[in-house]
Amino acid sequence: MKLFSFDKISEFECIGGKCPDTCCRGWDKILIDPETYAYYQSIEGELGDELRKRIVSKEGEYSYLIMNEKGYCHFLNDNKLCKLVLTFGEDKLCYTCHTYPRKKEVFGDIVFAWLSISCPEAARQLLSKKETLIPDLSDYEGSDLKEEENYDRKLFDIFVTSYANCVGILQERSLSIGERIAVCLLFIYQIDTNIKTGTDVSGLLELFSNVNNLHSLVSQLDPTVDITSKIKLFNLMYKALGKSGFKRFDNLYNLFERFVPYCRNNDMSGVLDKLFTYYSCFKENSLQTELEQILVYCFTHYFFKDYDSKCFMRNISFIIVFLQLYICFVVFSSLESGSLISFEERVSFISLLSRLFEHDETIMDDIYTRLEMFDMNSLNYLLKLTSL
Repeated sequence: MKLFSFDKISEFECIGGKCPDTCCRGWDKILIDPETYAYYQSIEGELGDELRKRIVSKEGEYSYLIMNEKGYCHFLNDNKLCKLVLTFGEDKLCYTCHTYPRKKEVFGDIVFAWLSISCPEAARQLLSKKETLIPDLSDYEGSDLKEEENYDRKLFDIFVTSYANCVGILQERSLSIGERIAVCLLFIYQIDTNIKTGTDVSGLLELFSNVNNLHSLVSQLDPTVDITSKIKLFNLMYKALGKSGFKRFDNLYNLFERFVPYCRNNDMSGVLDKLFTYYSCFKENSLQTELEQILVYCFTHYFFKDYDSKCFMRNISFIIVFLQLYICFVVFSSLESGSLISFEERVSFISLLSRLFEHDETIMDDIYTRLEMFDMNSLNYLLKLTSL
């Protein structure tokens, strides 16, 4: 098997109590592997009793730690440090806590590895990068993961090549970030159509890998920034996410609560100009680069989900929604404060959004179902969302 990554995952170090947030909150529960569960059962004294009190065990299936009423781990101290690490050492943590934010997932014969930007420090590092992310492909030396069985090799290869094409488009800085997203969308739409009709895709792969062709396609796009479509999405996502554990993320949920009624006002004339001002901020090179890194991350993390279901459009729709929600939070929060919010605040928003989406595997399905229900998964509507 091969290992694919953009990050030097082994070099990442948690900054502990210096973190502006903590990874020890905002989860429903923390899964505990069998080896760690057995160790925790053997611990004596008050801390051992406290551990067993906070563990829910489904014998023969799985075990997990429950959170407190505020959504925090019971073993997080006042200095935002883990009592278990301080007492027993980091190697005695469960696999989930010990490896986070390092993530690995197998698709086909490739192990994709990344640092989850649900971790504020990983998000800060990603958004701080000014150069294009450089992929690394090497032999996978671990024994913990195995190649998928009975997968469609031809389909998987199309996904891999399409993914590589999309990353190349997203990193083509002669185009604006909105233009890059739009071209990726057009590319995936055509790939999706060809796959469903049994048409060869090799010509599309060649067409969309040529920079001159990309510029030609962009010249045919409508450059108008459609803010009303973005507001419509914001309102819809509030309904879709309301069924999830969204209320665990106070600042995101409160921002939704403050702005959804405001955006439902029938008289938007006094608002749109102000919103447009902050959407225009994303034309700055530094913010364009931030969005580029977020998009490359999202494609790496989400593009291959359920690839055997041939869900090209579903996955890119989700990626566009993810990005637009992040942009909405930045724009609305900037509108509220009267100036573009700081880099640290932008890191906080992308980290919390990532934590929400990555923790709940049903969210992708819920969001796409909503898009289908309101005819917001069409190529035309999604193209309106890509405008910046």
